[in-house]
Amino acid sequence: MRGHSWCRLCGTRVSEPDVSREMTEDVGDGFECEGMVEPDLVTLDHKTYYKINYGVSKEDTDAILEWVENRGLVNEKIPEYLKKHETTYTP
Repeated sequence: MRGHSWCRLCGTRVSEPDVSREMTEDVGDGFECEGMVEPDLVTLDHKTYYKINYGVSKEDTDAILEWVENRGLVNEKIPEYLKKHETTYTP
């Protein structure tokens, strides 16, 4: 699950200046975004999901996001202490 600041194709986070005006103002069918919320799930493989932000400490959220953003470079497994945030999600 991704918010407006997440790439819909690859699932990576997009920095605020990179988010286009049309992405944040009009999502089609006459609906307009009234605000942004933090994402609550992240995934790399669309099979395993990790809870972030809501109910997860800032330290653990930051560690999970860092792991997600850097995993492509170092190809390491998620640290054991973060596995407690693994959850299920059915799109």
